[in-house]
Amino acid sequence: MGHPDVLAMEHAAVQAYGSLASHWGGANTTQVLELIPADDPFQPKAQWNVTADLYPNRATSKVIADASHALFPEQGNAVLEAVLPWLNQQSSHI
Repeated sequence: MGHPDVLAMEHAAVQAYGSLASHWGGANTTQVLELIPADDPFQPKAQWNVTADLYPNRATSKVIADASHALFPEQGNAVLEAVLPWLNQQSSHI
């Protein structure tokens, strides 16, 4: 099964079930960091910031340049540069 087949299967499942936002969105005020690989073929630019749009008071989106679906091995340092300041900000609210 190739990428187009897997992607088609995933889209069919989402169409059949609908949005999962109501299932994972009930985390009260828990903050979420959404890392977006800029070149991910599975998440086109039109779908960026979906989490932040759903939960504007809880979610932060960061786009990682020059990264595709294998975000961590491709841009590990950029991931750290996005995550560490965000974590520091979260710990200051505890």
